[in-house]
Amino acid sequence: MWWVLVCIGAGVGMAKANSVQPEERAMRQRLEDQRSEHTYRMRWRVRGWNGWQTYGRIEWESEDQRAFFLHERDAGERWADFYTLHYTRRAKWGEIALGDVRPKAGGGMLWGRGRHGMPTGRWSLRESRDLGYRSTGENGIVRGVAWRHQVAGWKWMIAGGRAHFDARLGPEGDVVSLPKSGLHRTPTQRDGRRLLYADAGGGSVERQSAVGKLGMSFQYAQFSRRLDLRRRGRTPWDFTGVRQALWSMHGSRTGRLGAWSMELGRDARGRWAAIAQGVLRYSARSVRLLMRSYEPGFYAPFSSVPSAVDGLNELGVALVAESRQGSAYVDVYRRPARSYYVPFPSTHISWGGDRRWGTSSRQLLLALRGTHRSRWKNERIAVEMRTRMRLAWTQRAWTVQTQWLHWNQARSLDEWGRAVSLRWRNLGRRVRSVIHLSTFWTDSYRSRMYEYEYDLPGTVSFRPLYGKGVRAYLLVGRRWKGVEWSFRYRLQRDRQWRHHIGGFIEWAAD
Repeated sequence: MWWVLVCIGAGVGMAKANSVQPEERAMRQRLEDQRSEHTYRMRWRVRGWNGWQTYGRIEWESEDQRAFFLHERDAGERWADFYTLHYTRRAKWGEIALGDVRPKAGGGMLWGRGRHGMPTGRWSLRESRDLGYRSTGENGIVRGVAWRHQVAGWKWMIAGGRAHFDARLGPEGDVVSLPKSGLHRTPTQRDGRRLLYADAGGGSVERQSAVGKLGMSFQYAQFSRRLDLRRRGRTPWDFTGVRQALWSMHGSRTGRLGAWSMELGRDARGRWAAIAQGVLRYSARSVRLLMRSYEPGFYAPFSSVPSAVDGLNELGVALVAESRQGSAYVDVYRRPARSYYVPFPSTHISWGGDRRWGTSSRQLLLALRGTHRSRWKNERIAVEMRTRMRLAWTQRAWTVQTQWLHWNQARSLDEWGRAVSLRWRNLGRRVRSVIHLSTFWTDSYRSRMYEYEYDLPGTVSFRPLYGKGVRAYLLVGRRWKGVEWSFRYRLQRDRQWRHHIGGFIEWAAD
């Protein structure tokens, strides 16, 4: 509870604060959650080689109505594995969505959309534009109804329905884990989808003014089976039970130099969670401080909060400084209770920064990233450190990049990874083309590196590179009179030849 008071004090102390930006910096924010600017839109995408991943969606929008349908299937799954759909109507009495819904209330502590990502991303109390669900995440979608209305500075939201989750059962029939991969290839994975559902409901009320807002959210979920997420004693603090009730309060205030915002939550068992953020801006520079505390056992099934790992058993603070030329951040968080990998409280540190020189056509980029964390190995603590440096030179359409990675554990294991790449890109309004060549060599999978790849529209790729090998991919696309198509082919040679192919087509009309 003391940490709750610290969060409140920090928020109030930074009250001279332009509003928090609503955009999420992490690229892995659900890209399919973007709304169309056309009346009709149809999108279809296929990717893979030894097995195909397919994706398609259809949407229609008028001045006061919207309908949406999405279908997604991973390689090896049944063709009817996952779909989501909803219909939305706007009128004087508010906005109502029928079908699959996932509203956002406050900062997402109880009702959120998608995973928020690392705490260095921006956190906002701004609600989502949509009530209906539009993403490929397959767990925790509420199939029911959501209603939102605003009048005279007041805003209400009510939602309710039934949500399904993937589940794994223990020997006594309790749900012992909740996988989030969305894969349903094996009999165990396919059966897991039918094992657990929750009847859920809740809502929020909020008072808005020109300088800030203040609101409250609530949520209740009744599970079809008893949950026991303690993982055979490895996380003895984790959630158990067949129902969960929660409430939260959130508020923000804006000023001439920046903003502060916070959210405070509690469940029926007396466990607390708190988030506080302050932003100071001057000219093109900003400094952001974000603190969060999630007591062991605090569990919100539809949450989306800034966290290192799912908003569980975490006490942390992140500081981010940004300007036109670069940025720097440090994030320190502690597990108040033992975690799955470390049988006692442990502290983790991540840090990084980047600096850019040049103009929009010629630019040199230097980026550094590092982590320092505790691991339990051979019945003793082992400190693991990972440091990565990336240097990239861009001149118009060409980019040359090199990166190094150093991985060390307990001063006994020491490994390196290296990669060099050349990329040419043309991302015009009508024609889109990218050629990317890389060579890499690492000591093992532990010293793997991730390199961003341009992929088909609506997808983001950060593929691991490890071992010794080369890879190349080609992406071409064309937009013509409301029709857009893209084709991508990827070839990689490390332990064996690997192929990956993808195609995309979209039609949009007013």
